[in-house]
Amino acid sequence: MEWSLDNLASVLDAMREGVQVIDPELRYVYLNRAAAEHGRSTSEALVGRRMSDCYPGIELTSMYALLTRCLVERRSDRMVNQFIHPDGSTAWFELRFEPVPQGLVIMSIDITEQRALETELQRARRLESLGRLAGGIAHDFNNLLTVFTGYSSFIQMAVPEGSRAHEDATVMLAAAGRGASLTAQLLAFSSARKVNPGATDVAAVAGRVLDMLGRVLGEGVVLVRSVAPGLPNVNIDTGALEQIVMNLVLNARDAMEGVGTLTVETRATESVPETQRGELVEPGVYVLLAVTDTGSGMTPEVVDQVFEPFFTTKRERGGTGLGLATVFGLVSQAGGHIRVYSEVGHGTTFRVYFPTNEVALRPRADEPDEAVSRGTERVLVVDDDPAVLSLAKRSLESLGYTVEAVGSAAEAQRLLEWGHFSLLVTDMVLPGLTGAELARFASALRPGHRTLFISGYTERALRAQAEELDVLEKPFHPDQLARRVRSALDRP
Repeated sequence: MEWSLDNLASVLDAMREGVQVIDPELRYVYLNRAAAEHGRSTSEALVGRRMSDCYPGIELTSMYALLTRCLVERRSDRMVNQFIHPDGSTAWFELRFEPVPQGLVIMSIDITEQRALETELQRARRLESLGRLAGGIAHDFNNLLTVFTGYSSFIQMAVPEGSRAHEDATVMLAAAGRGASLTAQLLAFSSARKVNPGATDVAAVAGRVLDMLGRVLGEGVVLVRSVAPGLPNVNIDTGALEQIVMNLVLNARDAMEGVGTLTVETRATESVPETQRGELVEPGVYVLLAVTDTGSGMTPEVVDQVFEPFFTTKRERGGTGLGLATVFGLVSQAGGHIRVYSEVGHGTTFRVYFPTNEVALRPRADEPDEAVSRGTERVLVVDDDPAVLSLAKRSLESLGYTVEAVGSAAEAQRLLEWGHFSLLVTDMVLPGLTGAELARFASALRPGHRTLFISGYTERALRAQAEELDVLEKPFHPDQLARRVRSALDRP
């Protein structure tokens, strides 16, 4: 077959890479199909015209400056360029400049999708790191709250009801409760706190929360509810769902500064929009919870950070930056997905997609409110926080138990080898061994050895076993510890 310029043009048009030639006056001489498409134009519309005439403002960019230097100095170079199309959308290209006798060849590869994936990966890694940090802070803070709660309760019991000291202790216990709520939000973000799933009606829970928040929204907020009938249940803890709805609704109210329309929608869907964080979306039926406000909206830069803990645009109004981070953590734990759409001046929509659960799970029974039982058994308590260790020892000894309290797994192993204990009470995270490993050591010595775990957070490697473990979450009240110890001892 005879080779011709038409053959060459067809080859160049078949390439994925863009190829364009510009002359020394910065006019387009040639563009293949990919190069024209990269600029959202055609070769017929561009050839013979200056770049600055085709794309006003391009002469102010770093790309234009670099290609001008390559033309003048007759040298090769390359760069990654962010190109803003006339409609305001952004694309990323990898560019290479090569001098030729006719001027300059620019070769371009569209890396917009690759760039987006890299950005999502970086965001996911940042969120994971912040999650680990949040979980660690919550773990240490829960230790302090456990001590604070325990000794405040001792004071409350030791002084007459109605006295100033009794009132002070009551205030301290209430403050500890608020602190526990804050650490619960940190743990929810870090995915370190296990929630108890159940077959939950999203529409019913959202309705209850909206009824409760009616007055809090203010007279200036018009609330619109759109609830599709017959929605399937989803597998999420009711309390977690209430927290999700509450945080999203209050965030919307704040975004509107108390004036505007707030729309809450629930419906079934089989479509989950493109990922914003690179997570995999399983096919299936989802229940959508959408919360839309008519507030000032968010810039793309704010949207990128909106789920990061401690990031807030409401610092002057007392915002903690944990509300949306908590929502992200709880949704992720439920196997769901969250999407954000926002335009400056036009408001914001948060869409949460929960995978459906057609099988009703039996709800977990609440812990009975019964008198604290006493005992005489030997109990080994292990925790690397001296204050928590002291509190647990004092609480159990006051009920008649014989207690050995140590601060490390190594010390616990020595005692387990030489003595007999009816129960091991251990923190999940210890220097050297984990609590689970210590429990396995105890069971190897004496099969069937009972263990009660205490934990401010559960490590990722242990969460998979959480259904089989008996765990008391920090911070705990001395009465809670006593009841759980008695329950563990009475197990067959």
